[in-house]
Amino acid sequence: MGRPFRLLILSDGKPGHLNQSIGIAERLAEMVEVERLIVEVRHKSKLRDDLLRVAMRLLGWAPLPGKLVRFTLSWSLTDESFGSLPLEGRFDLILSTGSSVAPVNLLLGKLLKAPSAVSLRPSPTGIAWFDLVILPKHLWPRIPRGNVFKAIGVPNRITPQRLDALRERLAGEMALLPRRRVGVLLGGEDRYNTISPRTAERLISELKALLEEIDGELTLTTSRRTPPEVEGMVEEAFEGDPRCKVLALVGRGRVIEEAVLKILAISDLVIVTEDSMSMVSEAASSGRRVIILKVDRKRWIRPRRTRMYEEICRRTGAVYCGIDELKRAALELLSEEVQVGALRDAEGAARQILRGCGGRGHGPPSLREIQGGYSSI
Repeated sequence: MGRPFRLLILSDGKPGHLNQSIGIAERLAEMVEVERLIVEVRHKSKLRDDLLRVAMRLLGWAPLPGKLVRFTLSWSLTDESFGSLPLEGRFDLILSTGSSVAPVNLLLGKLLKAPSAVSLRPSPTGIAWFDLVILPKHLWPRIPRGNVFKAIGVPNRITPQRLDALRERLAGEMALLPRRRVGVLLGGEDRYNTISPRTAERLISELKALLEEIDGELTLTTSRRTPPEVEGMVEEAFEGDPRCKVLALVGRGRVIEEAVLKILAISDLVIVTEDSMSMVSEAASSGRRVIILKVDRKRWIRPRRTRMYEEICRRTGAVYCGIDELKRAALELLSEEVQVGALRDAEGAARQILRGCGGRGHGPPSLREIQGGYSSI
């Protein structure tokens, strides 16, 4: 029997980024025995972080002496972060998500002689020097690259099997009635989108009409980016409503542990606003019926991520629409005839990693041989 697959995960402290890496690690653990170590990386200053990113964009290809690597890491990282890094030992893969940890990933790869893999495109380090880069549809390079794995959305921890098991447990704990439930993952402000009070008012009205027509229940969570005025309108509309089974208002301190996971588990239809790629990817991985909801556009430029959403709709049966079409789309999706699929980006990435590693117990891996692309459904 081969040795366990040793995986080092570097975290920048952002839950959304860490969940991408952990999602891949969890799918790996379903295929082989995995020993994983998670280390949070903090830089002494933003300036040193930025300088390290630029340096590794220029020198990521170069073999560097071990002493220089150690000095560079100690120069850029806080004493606590540097002290927590494994500077010796054997790892089959170093995995990270986020621009600030990408150069640390490359440096440790040189020191430990381990392959480096990243999810998303780190800026400005770029993707050229990594052994494996996991990119969603809208970030696929125009020129084919042998080190790119072509995902559809972003990897995450959501699977239909995990949600079904959680739903069975929550049904008893929450005394759920046999009614159809609509889940809402409400985002808000980003570079391209926002949610105005007028849009929030229309959304609340459409949700109430939909619940009335299907005699259903509502589960809803806001995010840290939801405008305070919009969050207040949601609270006023659904606070105390017996049809509202979950109401998590993040900006008002009403946080429910693993709210998104619970909402996906117990909902039959999930409405997720277009501003959050992570939430859209999680919803599309759930195996539930999904509506990606268009909200207010701040800029006339069409975001590149809409290409990802269109591909998600093509592959899973999700619907990408505005509030005017929301009720009609929801009723159509809730009909029994509709068949939906689920993205499996984390599983696909895990399989590509194992192909590059040649199976458990073999190493060091040769991930440069990986060719991107797989069936996400």
